[in-house]
Amino acid sequence: MLEAKALDEPAAVVRLSPRGKEIFLLYMSGLSFPQIAEKLGISLSAVRRQQEKMLWQNNCESILKLIAKFHAQKAEKGKNNI
Repeated sequence: MLEAKALDEPAAVVRLSPRGKEIFLLYMSGLSFPQIAEKLGISLSAVRRQQEKMLWQNNCESILKLIAKFHAQKAEKGKNNI
């Protein structure tokens, strides 16, 4: 059975940790995972672990689906501000 709280939440809510947000925004700006690792001074496997965590937390099968969910959330917020 669904909780009432879950029904009040928007359908597309992207949840990211601070590091996940940093990696996600760098990826969205066009950097590859190896470039992100170099820029942040972390290993490539750390970037990939963060990606897996982001996908799992947001119930997405790929980074492209996470990006789509992010843009849907932005569009929904934009409608509410008009």
